[in-house]
Amino acid sequence: MTKNIFFVVHDEESYEKHPDLIGFYVKTDLDGKPMRNARGELIPEHPTVNEIRPKDRVICYTRGDYLIRGIFEVTEKLKEGDARRAKDWTRGLVQFVIELILKPRGDVDFRNIIFSGKDSLEMFGHLDNLKKQWGMSIGGRNYIRKISLHDFEIIEKALRHTLKLEAKEEEGEMPKFPRVHLATQFKLVKILKSYRLKVHVARNNKVKMSEKGEDVLESIPEFHNEHICDIASRIDCVAFSESNVPRILIEVVDTPATLTESLYRLNEVALVYPRSEEQRFYIVGPEILRNNFNEKIESLTFKSLKDVNCMFKPYQEVNELFMESQKKKPKL
Repeated sequence: MTKNIFFVVHDEESYEKHPDLIGFYVKTDLDGKPMRNARGELIPEHPTVNEIRPKDRVICYTRGDYLIRGIFEVTEKLKEGDARRAKDWTRGLVQFVIELILKPRGDVDFRNIIFSGKDSLEMFGHLDNLKKQWGMSIGGRNYIRKISLHDFEIIEKALRHTLKLEAKEEEGEMPKFPRVHLATQFKLVKILKSYRLKVHVARNNKVKMSEKGEDVLESIPEFHNEHICDIASRIDCVAFSESNVPRILIEVVDTPATLTESLYRLNEVALVYPRSEEQRFYIVGPEILRNNFNEKIESLTFKSLKDVNCMFKPYQEVNELFMESQKKKPKL
């Protein structure tokens, strides 16, 4: 392992345009001109930049989408006149070439690593309130900090896990989707159909499922009045028995902002439909949503959902169920 491991923050656009570079702001004088040291070298705003050397490791993180983009190795520091420099980084005048070592196959949300409930990251050990303070503690788009080998190995493990998942999905003939939400819906359809249930997906995604060769119900069965059936038609996945009884109702939620709306849809059905031991309600999403779900399900607004034991399942558990569904009937 190299001597230094750095956690570097850029914005999405910077990474997409220049995935082989990292750049950092420099100090400027009152006229906005870059400041230099006694040797004529640019002075980075963050002194940690001066410690970067070839062969050091870099974890690239993009703010806004919360994604770990990969693990890289520093190959060289670019001179000011080098043609390979990013010309659009007008303030990012200290630049380094980086070479990809490990790229995840799919999205790796840093929040899932932080709040996994497993090993804690030492880089946030100084915070009093991890949930509220972690984002601010890693600064803006040109932030950099050294991290420990302990933290590096946790992040590396999360990235390598995506490689294993992709290999398993290829074994299960999992098609490619542009969004985690759609991929999860597809997996849920396969899981539910392994029970020999009929599956309806939200009407705006029905065509996308059919394009991937998975047959779903053309329209929602008339299991209740028109208003309730209309609400159910917008739920991400609803599995019906042969007699058109809704057995399993699932909403896939990517962010906290859409959680309440999804709970409302499930709650409308739970309020009016006769309760049954065979009926199940689920919210599926990233692990970071678990606490939000636990808080909201305790409110009086969603009492009907709590009474029917609505549960949260993280993406990882759905992935595992999907793989089991390709071999035998899973336990949902």
